[in-house]
Amino acid sequence: MEFEFLEVFLPSNLNDLRRVRYELLLTQLKCVHTSLEKVESPEAIDELDCSWKLREKAFPYSCTDEEGLILNYVIAANQLKSGFEISTAFGFSSMYIGLALKQNGGQLVTMDCYVEEWKESFVYNPEEMESSVECSRKNALENILPTGLHFAKESATKLGLSDVIRFEIGISPKDVPTIVGDRKLDFVFIDGGHFGEQPLLDFLAVYPYLSEKCAVFFHDNHSGTTVAQAVSEAENKLGASAQKLLTRWNLTLVSRGLNKLSLATLDYLLIRKHPSYLELSQTQLQQAQDELKLSQTQLQHTQSELKLLQTQLQNTQSELELSQTQLQNTQSELELSQTQLQQAQDELKLSQTQLQNTQSELELSQTQLQHTQSELELSQTQLQHTQGELEIVKYKAAQTEAMISAMQSSKFWKLRILWLKLKKNLGLVKEVQE
Repeated sequence: MEFEFLEVFLPSNLNDLRRVRYELLLTQLKCVHTSLEKVESPEAIDELDCSWKLREKAFPYSCTDEEGLILNYVIAANQLKSGFEISTAFGFSSMYIGLALKQNGGQLVTMDCYVEEWKESFVYNPEEMESSVECSRKNALENILPTGLHFAKESATKLGLSDVIRFEIGISPKDVPTIVGDRKLDFVFIDGGHFGEQPLLDFLAVYPYLSEKCAVFFHDNHSGTTVAQAVSEAENKLGASAQKLLTRWNLTLVSRGLNKLSLATLDYLLIRKHPSYLELSQTQLQQAQDELKLSQTQLQHTQSELKLLQTQLQNTQSELELSQTQLQNTQSELELSQTQLQQAQDELKLSQTQLQNTQSELELSQTQLQHTQSELELSQTQLQHTQGELEIVKYKAAQTEAMISAMQSSKFWKLRILWLKLKKNLGLVKEVQE
């Protein structure tokens, strides 16, 4: 494969290209880094493999320094001069792009709708986005800028890029024709919304303005995402295969007419392709394999323990089922006992009621008995008195009978009887008593 002469310095050992390019830019970009906060998660492989964010904002994240290095390298190595970026965020990638374009005597136009400035969890809504952009534009006329745009402009001033980078507030794809105008683009970086067909719409919006010699970069080209659909369309339109770079956020390049050496040397800028990382990866792989063997041994031991535990579990379950059966029987017996207890309690209550009634009757009987005994004692007293009187009467009767007997045997009594009989016969009396 034949290579054209590159417009950038290549070290004799290409494995040093990453270090050489970054050292070239590090001093200039230090003023930007010190004003930002590193995104610690996921953990970076080295100092170039991390993203950044504004200190006062949770989102958005920037591209990594490694990815910025790649953007800068492709522009510098191919003498690209007309750049366009969707979206600006807080201008981190814009600074890498702008430094390369300044060296080439070129210019960057970067746009953003800045909807995330007021709603970080924004769900795409055309009306809300239009309203947000219109509000941001009006405020910009009074120099009231979104936080990200304000930081980007300050960074551009610090780096001497104020005349190189033009910042625009707008919506892609709607405002792209107005913002691009009659310019031809040889560099495009698409890192806008990753929802729905937005990445594809972003590419289709810039495609008519692409030069014959051009580089189109896509950020966050993860498998199965809508960015991948846009990359596929770019391959078809430009008649070239995509170069998916092994960066943290899967930076992908689709190009046409670029220096082949610049493309062939891109892997030397990647930490994941660097020999030191590969050696480290091999060491880590060996350690991982050793850990895997240990884990497999532990797994076998654990599986044996698991089988034993499963057997014990089955036995326990059998015992549990037996216990549950016994429990059910016990519960049935308990329910029966409770029923019998209830019946006994009911009978007890009835017996107690009957006992109370009997006691009441007994008390009444005792009262009546006492009354009867009192009457009996009175009767006995009266009887004794009556018997005494009877004795007296009997005595008197006996005396009377004796007197009567004496009288009846007397001559006078006999004469009386004869007289009475005479009177009867004469009809003077009805009956004569002897």
